[in-house]
Amino acid sequence: VIGILDYIGTIDEIKTRSHPTKMRNIQLLLKENKSVQTTLWGNTAQQIDDDFYKTNKGPFIVIVTSSIVKTFRGDYQLSSTLATKLYVNLDIPEVAEIRNRLNSTIDIYVKEILPKGLLKVQDGELALHNKKTIVEIKDMEWNSETKDLLVTCNAKIINIYNKYGWYYVACLTCKTKVKQVKGVLWCERCKNEPKFAVPR
Repeated sequence: VIGILDYIGTIDEIKTRSHPTKMRNIQLLLKENKSVQTTLWGNTAQQIDDDFYKTNKGPFIVIVTSSIVKTFRGDYQLSSTLATKLYVNLDIPEVAEIRNRLNSTIDIYVKEILPKGLLKVQDGELALHNKKTIVEIKDMEWNSETKDLLVTCNAKIINIYNKYGWYYVACLTCKTKVKQVKGVLWCERCKNEPKFAVPR
């Protein structure tokens, strides 16, 4: 895939089943006036140096190779693999063609993606940011504008209900609670005896 780097996110560390890994989202503008979000994993997340796009003049035409293509709500998304390589402003005809289509007098600045589209809020400001009571939160009408809403709620724990214990035994594959049937564990969702069960 080849496109103009439009947005770039920070490098975040994500916890996976085996170990923490780095992740970064970028968005590319494609030839057809469409955009594609790309998630870069592991070492690929560091292939675009922050100083490079902040200190050099755009546009940055990026080529992403060997990625997994998925669709979500009708939009294509890319996800890097171990074989993914990123190339920026390669001296090849395809990059030259995109450059020639752009107005050379216009700088294309790369915009930074904030996590989940939320405003940056410092910890000290959090207590002042969009305060709501639990009743107000429960009464909110959830729609596309409120799905990523950040609110602050002061609450006091008055009771902890632990009649059924603090955890349940779950199937390692699907994370559903397993039951003991005739002396063996049974996962209703997977319809089999799980090889491994873990407390959750």
